[in-house]
Amino acid sequence: VSNGYGILVGSPTIGSIDPTTTYGVRINGQGNAGTTDTYGLYIDDQTGSTNNYPIYQSGATGTNYFNAGTSTFGRAATGNDTLYGVVVEGSLCVDDTTANCPAGPTSGAIYVENSVGAGNVSAFDISEYYPASEPVEKGDLVVVDPNGVATVKRSNESYQQGLIGIVATDPALVIDETNITFGKTAGNNFNPLKPYIAIAGRVPTKVSGENGAIAPGDPLTSSPTPGVAMKASRSGPIVGKALESYSSQGIGKIMVFVNVGWYVAPMENGSISASTLIDTDTLSLNSIETQVLIVGERQVSMNKDGRLEIDGSVQINGDLLVAGKVTAEEISLGEKSSGVKTLTSGSKKLEVKTALVGEKSKIFVTFTEDYSPATRYWVTKNEGIGFTVHLDQPVSADTGFYWLIIN
Repeated sequence: VSNGYGILVGSPTIGSIDPTTTYGVRINGQGNAGTTDTYGLYIDDQTGSTNNYPIYQSGATGTNYFNAGTSTFGRAATGNDTLYGVVVEGSLCVDDTTANCPAGPTSGAIYVENSVGAGNVSAFDISEYYPASEPVEKGDLVVVDPNGVATVKRSNESYQQGLIGIVATDPALVIDETNITFGKTAGNNFNPLKPYIAIAGRVPTKVSGENGAIAPGDPLTSSPTPGVAMKASRSGPIVGKALESYSSQGIGKIMVFVNVGWYVAPMENGSISASTLIDTDTLSLNSIETQVLIVGERQVSMNKDGRLEIDGSVQINGDLLVAGKVTAEEISLGEKSSGVKTLTSGSKKLEVKTALVGEKSKIFVTFTEDYSPATRYWVTKNEGIGFTVHLDQPVSADTGFYWLIIN
């Protein structure tokens, strides 16, 4: 016997009349008040045969329609599961007809087949659609078009600013304005004026050897050839790291790990020559060899005689230790180190309070007015508290003086 049927339902007809709606099997509501569980259709576990199908739909046409609050596969819906239209217990694989869903799936995971042959996988990256101001090709390097809005164009300069990514070939996931597409067909219907740009993962990329042979791990940047990458040999923007080598003539393609950023070239002996241009947030070096250093908008230069010249003011928030001399056309001191005081008429001493006074402090006093009838004065120190100016006789009128402390 080839086929055995418990029930065979044929096509329902009513003479020569074509019904508006036909049902192979229709089961009306079976629920009863007080009944714990009601099943419109209950199928026992099917075992014993080579292939056991509780439900089998032959052919690939037609639509399976579930008009239910929650359709649960694997177990009955409970708890928060009832809030969802479809619940699958276990894992879910979106098949591409190659029977290559991964072995040993993890419960709760979603798998999308990307196979294009026996074990051959080509979809690796995550991409996003961008409008292009000129036609581009898969594998092209692209930069931000300054004349457009969120628009890209092919790169055409070495170490080009605005480098944004690589036109993807077979993205595993594509993000569009209104949807997200998974799988190896995500990049179908390629549009040269609306390409998908790889933002993560690995992608085939156009390269050339015009700046030297490329080895795995080399940083790649833009070249003068439109849309083509080359090896980065100095600091500048890069699009990613090479995953394959390339030493051929002309233009080819290799797999590249997308990692748009800024590359800082290694320095010989840990130093930078005067001709090196560095533009980065953080830079660690053993030494810098240059005649002029630009810091912000100011210039710092070292003369041949060893003098350091700074174009602008210098603010030191800590201590300044000088082994040699300090030469200045003018020195301005703050209120803590200097001041003005007045001896009142009839007094012969005045205490100045300042915590700057120490054991080795040098205190200078300069009278600005006649302090007669006194003929001499001297200073005594009280460490951490201040100092006192003494005269040998009381002054006959109010008398002022300047004071200065040097530690």
